[in-house]
Amino acid sequence: MTNTINKPEKVIRIGSVSASVWKRAGKDGNGVYYTVQFQRSYRTDKGVQYTDSFNHEDILNLSEIARRAETWIASQIN
Repeated sequence: MTNTINKPEKVIRIGSVSASVWKRAGKDGNGVYYTVQFQRSYRTDKGVQYTDSFNHEDILNLSEIARRAETWIASQIN
């Protein structure tokens, strides 16, 4: 589910694959944690659409985006 009220802390994109990094409040407001949403964009006659399903040719980009997301999150919590 996409949060339409707040913006992600960070968006990482390679080609049609992206990761949105969301900052969340910890339980009872204690601390923060991060979640990552991965998606792929594609065009149709209705405009740009998004899916959480990936094609074979997306896998290496997905892997690199996951690595970059982890590195960015680690830099925020250290």
